[in-house]
Amino acid sequence: MIEVRDFDPGPEFWDRVLARTQSALYALPERAEAIVAALGPDGAATQRLMAFASSRGLTLSPVVVTQPSDPALARPAWFIGDIHGDLLGLEAALATIEGVDPGATVVFLGDLIDDGPYMYEVVLRLMDMLGTQPDRVCLLAGNHDEALRPFAGEPPFVSSVNPGEFATWLSARSSDVTVSQVAHTYIGLVRHAPRAIFFPDGLLATHAGIPHTDLWPSLASAADLEAPACLADFAWNRLSEDRPIKRPNRASKGCEVGYQNFFDFCALASNLLGRPVNRLIRGHDHVDAELRHSIPPKWQGRMATINNMCFALPREGTYFAPFARMPAIARWAPGDPLAVYSLKVPAAHIHAMYSAVSPEQ
Repeated sequence: MIEVRDFDPGPEFWDRVLARTQSALYALPERAEAIVAALGPDGAATQRLMAFASSRGLTLSPVVVTQPSDPALARPAWFIGDIHGDLLGLEAALATIEGVDPGATVVFLGDLIDDGPYMYEVVLRLMDMLGTQPDRVCLLAGNHDEALRPFAGEPPFVSSVNPGEFATWLSARSSDVTVSQVAHTYIGLVRHAPRAIFFPDGLLATHAGIPHTDLWPSLASAADLEAPACLADFAWNRLSEDRPIKRPNRASKGCEVGYQNFFDFCALASNLLGRPVNRLIRGHDHVDAELRHSIPPKWQGRMATINNMCFALPREGTYFAPFARMPAIARWAPGDPLAVYSLKVPAAHIHAMYSAVSPEQ
């Protein structure tokens, strides 16, 4: 049900990706004021222009059950998992999508911020896309994204996750009016962003996981999936690759879910929606290996975890894999199997971008 493909169009392609990434490092902050102005202060207004907005309705449902008439379903959708401030990984993903499927929909699976050195530029890149082609972009909220919030005091921005470096970075620059506008606009976008998308052929896209078993007795209709506890699980729950059953641990915000739990949820959700729910594309859990994707065997080809970071984050280390990694993105199109693309970004380019944090420099 899920295919894996390598993507390596050759050195000239990756040279162009590196060049455009280095250019964006300077161009995006210089254009930040115009980028924010193009979106306006209201995150809800921007969300109404995004891909899948017609399926969300006037209330901007946080659980998107795609409708046959939705124009976003007429073209392929590409999924970009955790970015965590990795601008090179993001540009590699966007260049790949542009090369394979010009005009495709891009679904960000959340966690754009924290960890990496270019969090601000990544956020500006997303906002720039929303300002110029909003109907091609959809942002799902990740736990790091929704954990960022303004604070009526000092520091002016805080985060409920660790690491939460973007809040610290923003607070140190809070006197910069443009930086503060970018922060508040991003927080507004995330607040109104969906937490799950159900595609017509059974694919579910979330940042993290599914509502855990203790919430199932309260699920009598599709609308019940919008309960705050369910939305939190879509953005926070982790998956166990090897255990069939995991009990909910509400002492932690992110419970672990087993593969049999997921299979049972698919049956429940299929009944609620009146159409199949049978596989999952998500990010959240970091694949600490050279290849940044995981399709665990016990999940029977029904779940893929993808990360978009092309280097080892500081909290990951390089014990079991090199500093340079191969980010993964995924493609969905009607009638096609879900395909995970492993992007073979050259290690030399990764070290060139991240020499300050590379242990091999």
